Amino acid sequence: LLETDIPSGISCIVINGPQIDYYEEELYKIDQFIMKGGNVMFLIDGLNTIGAAAYYNGTPQYVENKSNLDKLLNKYGVKRGYDFVMDKNCFVNTNPQYGKLNLHWAPVLQKGQMPKKHPITSNLGYVTMLQNSSLDATEAKANEDLKVTVLAKSSEESWLEEKLDIVLNPMMIVPPQDTSLLKSYDLALLLEGNFESAYDKTPIFEDEDSEDLDQTSKSSADNMIENAHLSSSKLPGKVFVIGTSYVTTYQVMDENGISPTSMFMMNVVDYLNGNEDLCTMRTKGLSVNVLDLKSPILAELLKYFNQYGLAVIVAIMGLLVWRSRTKRKIRINKKYNPNDERTVSSKEEKKIEK
Repeated sequence: LLETDIPSGISCIVINGPQIDYYEEELYKIDQFIMKGGNVMFLIDGLNTIGAAAYYNGTPQYVENKSNLDKLLNKYGVKRGYDFVMDKNCFVNTNPQYGKLNLHWAPVLQKGQMPKKHPITSNLGYVTMLQNSSLDATEAKANEDLKVTVLAKSSEESWLEEKLDIVLNPMMIVPPQDTSLLKSYDLALLLEGNFESAYDKTPIFEDEDSEDLDQTSKSSADNMIENAHLSSSKLPGKVFVIGTSYVTTYQVMDENGISPTSMFMMNVVDYLNGNEDLCTMRTKGLSVNVLDLKSPILAELLKYFNQYGLAVIVAIMGLLVWRSRTKRKIRINKKYNPNDERTVSSKEEKKIEK
């Protein structure tokens, strides 16, 4: 972006996992791209490790991933948290030595945590996120010119880990005992509509060639740049924000694009590019009704009921039907052929025996 502008034929750009600040000129070009009706995907981590120096005794050390991209996001009404969102409803890994291990930093989103009527998430039964930071869209929701959709949020049994010395080890992460600390957090947001620019006017950039221009040429050039500045959206745009870049890694995505997270991200790209029909076609038939169970004991009971209870119920119903049919045959025989000597009732058998 320091060498050229964003081409006019581009409808969407992706900013994936930034870890260093952008130059002011780059920020301005991204901002003006949105003002012209462009669409941007922001995938920004709340916490990051930086090189080998970030590791101590083999354990990663985290730092707050502060970025001047927040200058744009804050203006658009989104604030990022420098944290990890932990969730009790998460991916469970089975270890041969330790058994089932809960990866709290990998929330599994199910029904109620994604909008079912939105093209991006409709038909998706579940989506696995990874190392998300929290997002706050309070200001964006208060903006009447913007439509804010929470595409993904954690469950009500989530909490924040803001410690920089946190270790993502399932045996070292314990959910808080105080239930008041548990609540749902926004993980992915979609903003649509008319945005206000993060710049009041075109900023002044240092340019070596500008020293060779005379004062008249400089003034003329400044006027042209100022006239080209857009303080608000000329056309409606779309901004997607998610608090992690790990959703684009091999851990939750596959090269064939058949995992739920892969489809979620591809749907985001298609939606931003105006191809909503592709989202529905891609996920058609994938919707599943997942039981939302908070009690492990109840989950175990339902599991055994599905395995054995249904078979027992079918056997009992079969016996009842057989018994009912037998009684019906006896009633019919007594009504229409009461003198049939071939049929001997149980009472008559007892009389004969006596």
